[in-house]
Amino acid sequence: MRNIEKIIEETKIKTGYDMKIDEIFTLKEKGTYESIYSAFIYGYAQGMKTIKTEMKQRGMI
Repeated sequence: MRNIEKIIEETKIKTGYDMKIDEIFTLKEKGTYESIYSAFIYGYAQGMKTIKTEMKQRGMI
């Protein structure tokens, strides 16, 4: 198994931070390479959203 596949398989995503079906269809319409890049950006943004939420809960911001 390649590293990327292992990471995807082992990663658990909290409810509310996963992709919704309409978001998947939006990405699909962009074409292969742009979809991949857009999915990466979306994942990054979701990760930042998670970090900010956790920091607020801990009183860090």
